Amino acid sequence: MTELALHRVGKMWVSIMKRKIRTSNAIASGFLLDSISYKIVKDADGDPVIQIQYADYWKYLNKGRKARGNDRPISPNNKGAGKPGAVPIPALKLWIEQKGLAGGDESLSLAFAIRASIWKKGIRPRNFFDRSVTTLERLLDVNRLPAGTPPELRQELERVFEAAREDINIILDKMIKKELSKA
Repeated sequence: MTELALHRVGKMWVSIMKRKIRTSNAIASGFLLDSISYKIVKDADGDPVIQIQYADYWKYLNKGRKARGNDRPISPNNKGAGKPGAVPIPALKLWIEQKGLAGGDESLSLAFAIRASIWKKGIRPRNFFDRSVTTLERLLDVNRLPAGTPPELRQELERVFEAAREDINIILDKMIKKELSKA
């Protein structure tokens, strides 16, 4: 796939992902939304591929956080257990202040209460990334081309769509390996 075509797919994918975040009511400060971008990089073979970039905490909104329940104390760092620790208080405090929910000592108290609630109840998954992949794949379905599309154009679009799907799979594989290496 040419770099120009990859740029088109990258722009489309970022747009879809941002729309999925907006519709999932997952916007607080807008930082996550603003952090989503793409760039074209070379893979191990020197071929250009899309690389999606985003804030580190996107995975907690996308996949959610499991409830830890009341059976164990809140732990700020649970890395040894292979699970993420509690949500950092500074991040929650900043979110609270950006939302205008509280300020000063009140925001600190609220941050501790929210962290305890997340620890006990978890966060429901929003799946905006997964839904963006599904939407992008649906847009790249050659069977959705209008009837009467000239055969030469249809063949070229089939090649472009297949190359885009391959790039999407490469990106997904790299993301999975990156997440597994952290565990």
